Amino acid sequence: KIENFRITLHNSAGGAEDGKDSGGDAKAANEEGEEGKRPKSFRWTIPANSYIELAVDFSSTTAGKFNSRLGLMVVGDTREYSLLCSGVCAVPQISQEPRSVFMRRAKTQRPTSILTKQYVMDAKFFQFGPLLIGKDAKTRNSNDEAVIEALRKTNSDTFRITNTGLFDCHVDFSIMGQLVDQTTGQKNAVGVDAHTFIVEPKALDLKVDEMKEVTVWAFPTEAKDYKDSLLCSVHDNPVPVVFDLGCEGSAPKLELSLEKVEFSRLLVGQA
Repeated sequence: KIENFRITLHNSAGGAEDGKDSGGDAKAANEEGEEGKRPKSFRWTIPANSYIELAVDFSSTTAGKFNSRLGLMVVGDTREYSLLCSGVCAVPQISQEPRSVFMRRAKTQRPTSILTKQYVMDAKFFQFGPLLIGKDAKTRNSNDEAVIEALRKTNSDTFRITNTGLFDCHVDFSIMGQLVDQTTGQKNAVGVDAHTFIVEPKALDLKVDEMKEVTVWAFPTEAKDYKDSLLCSVHDNPVPVVFDLGCEGSAPKLELSLEKVEFSRLLVGQA
């Protein structure tokens, strides 16, 4: 697009101006003929055996790759000298590809199947599976490595965060149900236990193509299904990356097939 590129002429002080230079007679010709419009063509008078320096500025309000041609013509010559101008506008970003983020994946979850710490491809959410209720989330900070390792095997998993953009980026992590609406003061997700899911660390700095890991914990408090989302906010990117989460709170349960056991008459000493 032509509007993404702007021609400027360097002045003697090292700055740049539109269609004006102290070393020669330069004028900007506005082909549109409307005030406020950026000139699409310029005209310069260059003294013999001298030169001028042009600068082409690129800017865009949308992400993408843009191409245009800078055309130069000399009065009295029918030839056009063209220069291809290309620019890329992008925002910092991280990978959203499940194969890159999640170590274990399942195509689907059947009604009778039990998945444990797997990303369900068709439903697009991460399933922790059944977890015992009543565990204290503070236990993850215990000084006993054996306790932490046992808890990590059941109540946590690691997500891989990769910088796939063109710039270094800073990413903040939060749980959607824990966010508070600044206008109402209410949690964004009604009915979600705010302490069920925990993400650590809360932020990462990533170089281009660098991968780091975050740990997501789940601590259900009741025997029911829990759903929430991991929100990944990349600085200078207005669109956050969201990964849906789920787990099933489960309580130990025992069922007896009989209410009582009755034996027939037996002689003493017999079984």
